[in-house]
Amino acid sequence: MLCLIIVINLFDTTFWNEVINFKALQEYGVIRPDDLKLFKIIDDVDKAFEYITGQLKKLYLGSER
Repeated sequence: MLCLIIVINLFDTTFWNEVINFKALQEYGVIRPDDLKLFKIIDDVDKAFEYITGQLKKLYLGSER
């Protein structure tokens, strides 16, 4: 059975940390600490592209490619 976890990529750390207090959500038990791994906040477009394409290659092409 394949378990696919989708990571949500958010652009602009300053914006997202101001709009959503991820740490408070965790502290109040709204989300689990592991849920924070479902969010990837990136400030650089090239790094975001590298991360997304790297994850797609890993998931769908295997680690040998």
